[in-house]
Amino acid sequence: MPSDLANLKITILCISSHLSEFARGIAKADKRTWPGVIVAWNEKKKDPDAFAVNRVKHQAGFHRLMEYAVSQVDIVVGTPVALVEFAQHTEFVPQLIVVDEAARRTENLSLALQAQWQSAFSVYISDTQQFPPIGLTVEQRDFKAVFSYQRQISLFHRMENGGRILARTRQRRLVGSNHVLCRKFHDWVKKKFTRWGCLSATLLIRPDNSEETKSGNSFSNPANANFAVQLIVQLYQAAGTVEACDFSRRASILILTPYKAQRRMYDLLLLELTEAEVPKTLVEVRTIDDSPSHEANIIILDWRDVLRPPRVDFSGSKRVKQNSAQS
Repeated sequence: MPSDLANLKITILCISSHLSEFARGIAKADKRTWPGVIVAWNEKKKDPDAFAVNRVKHQAGFHRLMEYAVSQVDIVVGTPVALVEFAQHTEFVPQLIVVDEAARRTENLSLALQAQWQSAFSVYISDTQQFPPIGLTVEQRDFKAVFSYQRQISLFHRMENGGRILARTRQRRLVGSNHVLCRKFHDWVKKKFTRWGCLSATLLIRPDNSEETKSGNSFSNPANANFAVQLIVQLYQAAGTVEACDFSRRASILILTPYKAQRRMYDLLLLELTEAEVPKTLVEVRTIDDSPSHEANIIILDWRDVLRPPRVDFSGSKRVKQNSAQS
């Protein structure tokens, strides 16, 4: 246990200080092992001319001290350029590389560390929907960037656009009172759904605080759209819904909505999902007017708001839904 605590202290020190400061602390703590380094520092302060004459000898001592300091380091934190330079001048070989904000790196910097330490396992953390890559030469008046457009798209944006990112996970940490509220909300949702069941082929759901908003000459309902999309994700992931006529195939879903603005909202929400979350070839969104001949195993009819009467004929919408559903 004491040895583990000592290693933990060294790790924390490496993270919270520069490598040069860490090496200086090692030499000051053990002056008997590093007398040449101590003499060189004192000579540099008191007699710079003598230090310049003995510079080659002193540099060799500094190099040995830095090599020893690097051998004591467990975690190294830095920018990609600094870590590449660090890898080229030391024998430090990590087992794990963690790259944060990977989508903000240009293509040439995305794999720079992996190219230096090819035997290490790499973990890339980023959100491709949040920020574009940082290109310092983009939109500079006094510098003509030859590859400016390429630097605006990171390697991970290209991977996502090419369909190579198959899963996406998000983690949000709430502390204090926020965590209590979040936990109460999730407990309420679980209790609500576990105590309620349905044996009918038609299921009516009314999300709370859901109201249509005017969008140009049309209307949209963000609450209904987000609820329906998350319901589709759960149907494919948790429920494992299959086709009624062939249990070896996954079920298809057709979303019907009376307004074009609401259909566009569904398209945008589905576009943000990956193939691992929802098989997009099995999910289709249409308005009621342009879907008389379309069929699916599951029909989701987003037909009205909650607080006001519907702006479309419900009886006609219901007939379209019943004719489109494959029993």
